[in-house]
Amino acid sequence: MGEVPAATLRREVREECGRAIDVGRKIGEAVEYLYAAAEGRYYRIEAAFFEAALGDTIAEAREPDHRLVWLEARRAIGLLNRKSQIWAVQRVMGAISG
Repeated sequence: MGEVPAATLRREVREECGRAIDVGRKIGEAVEYLYAAAEGRYYRIEAAFFEAALGDTIAEAREPDHRLVWLEARRAIGLLNRKSQIWAVQRVMGAISG
């Protein structure tokens, strides 16, 4: 049995950014199929999306090629690659605006 999604989120943020987070409400879940041309195969990507509040620095980031960058939501949408990620940001934007 694997990690529950909220625990995975906490671990990933700690490893990639060295930060703690407080996980809030679940926004939703998505399944996407992505084609990896170099490998000639499809991958099934399962994702869970949450609201979260960024906490303190608690460790050195283990993945130095990952950088924490804050973007305005509309700009982030233009830079995201996966449709499920765009959907999650749009859903939060809709909840904030009304």
